[in-house]
Amino acid sequence: KNTAQNISKELNVNGFKGSDHWVYNFKQRYNLSSKKQCGESAKVDQQSIDEWIERNKDTLLKYKPKDIFNCDETGLFYKMLPTRTVHFKGEACHGGAQNKQRITVLFCANWDGTEKLTPLVIGKSQNPRCFPKKPENQQYHSVSKLGCHYRNQDNSWMDTAIFADWIFNLQRKCAKEKRKILL
Repeated sequence: KNTAQNISKELNVNGFKGSDHWVYNFKQRYNLSSKKQCGESAKVDQQSIDEWIERNKDTLLKYKPKDIFNCDETGLFYKMLPTRTVHFKGEACHGGAQNKQRITVLFCANWDGTEKLTPLVIGKSQNPRCFPKKPENQQYHSVSKLGCHYRNQDNSWMDTAIFADWIFNLQRKCAKEKRKILL
């Protein structure tokens, strides 16, 4: 629902006082509507999550919440334009070709939220100009000012070698701490 407050937040307008009725009348007066240009949607339903937890309950109960970790990767299309636009009703609404330049980011945190591992960023460039020189003896950049580890890949995607290296480093970290975790 496009309420006046939601629209003002999206447009970074502070202190907007218009009502939802005002927005509705404005859209009618100027024959405006909002359309999605392109995209896809997928959602994990709560029922699937609950079923997974029930199936794995015995294993989960062997670990404390601080020792149960979840990791997931996401693609960040940092040059992509928004997928919605305002246009005049009845007129064609066409989006241009979307810029697919991306980075992949792997996030990992424990169940109770007390520990968040340093994110792994996968980009296309081997030596991004914004990073200091990579030490000779390291597989990936450790960029302390940005708070992430960096690897490169031609398509900026996670692959088996990068993930295996990440798992190995996590395993080494846990061994140093004499800690067993569930990932």
